[in-house]
Amino acid sequence: MQQQQPLDLHSAALLFRMLRGLGIPASTDMLMSALLREESGKLAADSDGLLALYQASYLAFPGETELDQARAFAVAKLAGRRDDGSADSCPSSTHLSLPLHWTAPRLQAMWSLKDQVERGRPDHQDQAIILQLAQLDFNLVQALHRRELAEVTRWWKETSRLGEHAFARDRVVECFFCAACIAPEPRLAECREVLAKAGALIVHLDDIYDVYGTPDELRAFTDAVASWEHSATRTTHSPST
Repeated sequence: MQQQQPLDLHSAALLFRMLRGLGIPASTDMLMSALLREESGKLAADSDGLLALYQASYLAFPGETELDQARAFAVAKLAGRRDDGSADSCPSSTHLSLPLHWTAPRLQAMWSLKDQVERGRPDHQDQAIILQLAQLDFNLVQALHRRELAEVTRWWKETSRLGEHAFARDRVVECFFCAACIAPEPRLAECREVLAKAGALIVHLDDIYDVYGTPDELRAFTDAVASWEHSATRTTHSPST
């Protein structure tokens, strides 16, 4: 039986991150062994492996200090490559600001596409086609989100009329952005709409509660929300501009 070759740093870090991301308690021995096997000269030039190590280090369990040390090691090596003039093959500082699973999927896609364009045309035709398809997908989804944002904004201005109250914050765009980060897939349009509208209403009600209402009005409003009965709204007063 042919003996299985040990994983290189990039493969080991990727496997470790995938297992931990799925809730499987993968041991750090696999990752640390791959790191120790790498020759110093080869490791210094392995930007993909160092970046994968950086990403994997954020899935540490409490007390796994070796992963904290591995993260600091990867960041130092990647920073050194940029200082040495090897920035063309190094990830940008954006990739080292947050791990992948902490970022918004669409923002991460935008950063990756930008990096690919800045590095020049891919070496292989298949990679070039994948990059073109990725750019097309991003542009189509972005156009969809823009249309949805326009519809939510129209609802805010024309239907709810809550935007007329100067004392309250208008956070429709921010709320939609949060909704798009939570549910970025095109098929989840209704989910984004509900989340954005609910978020905008919550922000507005929070300002009414903090800035506009009198103690008696706020007490009646709180009782109405707590009872969750439509008849209780008769005791509250609508804010005027």
